Amino acid sequence: MTLATDQRPTPRTTKRPASDPVVPISWEYLQFHALLDELRQLRTSIMALVSMFAVLIVVSMIAVVGAFVHWFL
Repeated sequence: MTLATDQRPTPRTTKRPASDPVVPISWEYLQFHALLDELRQLRTSIMALVSMFAVLIVVSMIAVVGAFVHWFL
């Protein structure tokens, strides 16, 4: 006599549905995408620095033009 709990399938015989396939991910793939994330963060930081320097240059130019206008008038 066997119980119903003895009839459970083992993990080796369990089939996954086709809509949920197991895709092996290589270590190189994970490292590559981690590198891409780091490059995106670096690009964002560089763009922020460039924007700050652009604002600094524009403000400096306005100050210089204002000083010359004040000096001539």
